[in-house]
Amino acid sequence: MRAHGADALYKGAIAGEIASYAHAQGGDITTAELSSYRPERNAPLRLLIDSAVTLLPSNKVGAGGYAHALFSKLVNAQGQIIDADHTGAAVASATKATLDSFKITSLPRDLGATGFSVVDSSGEAVSCAVIMNGPFGSGRTAGSSGVVLASAPKNGSAGLSSAFLMPATATSDNALTFAGAGAGGPNGTAVIALELLDLAKGNSLTQPGALHTTGLEPFETANVIQCQSDACAAVPDPKAFGLGAAGQ
Repeated sequence: MRAHGADALYKGAIAGEIASYAHAQGGDITTAELSSYRPERNAPLRLLIDSAVTLLPSNKVGAGGYAHALFSKLVNAQGQIIDADHTGAAVASATKATLDSFKITSLPRDLGATGFSVVDSSGEAVSCAVIMNGPFGSGRTAGSSGVVLASAPKNGSAGLSSAFLMPATATSDNALTFAGAGAGGPNGTAVIALELLDLAKGNSLTQPGALHTTGLEPFETANVIQCQSDACAAVPDPKAFGLGAAGQ
């Protein structure tokens, strides 16, 4: 893929290995299906949190639907934080209420997800969250391709993992202030929501423990970058599930 680009995965020898392995396992992936695949691009969910414009996953995907439901309990239509004095408790309560509204009562400990955020020297930012629908996905490699296959979303509750992917960016006065990604379960989403609220309150994420749990399970995987005055610096997530970064 490094030498030939994305087409190396969807066409040619690697695609053939994937299709052959799937067929041998009783699956129905074909080389024609792989070669005709095109990514779908949707407009992000756009929310105002205080003076920051926050971009979240599109409402057309599960993660966006979950994020919209969660933030509707935390921020009003004008972008004001509903309970600014107790954001940790508010996020925990909103998460429980959102899970109840989606009738999600239990989840595996590890949903097989992670995320990362990157900011370059010009202020361009990318936040990304990915899933395998369980630890190491299906646990199977497609032939000799080296491609580890994800578990099918319909295979048990691990398929709910995509609802808790939480890539996010925020800008204030057209300057990047936040890039973060949460994954791994409702607590990963909750951590990113909490940090966005903290950012809106003017709190710095540079202090030890700034990236912290809301006490919800499964565990969180959170990575955050906060930029102030054109400076960003990395600090470790105290729970070792990722990295946080902040600048001042």
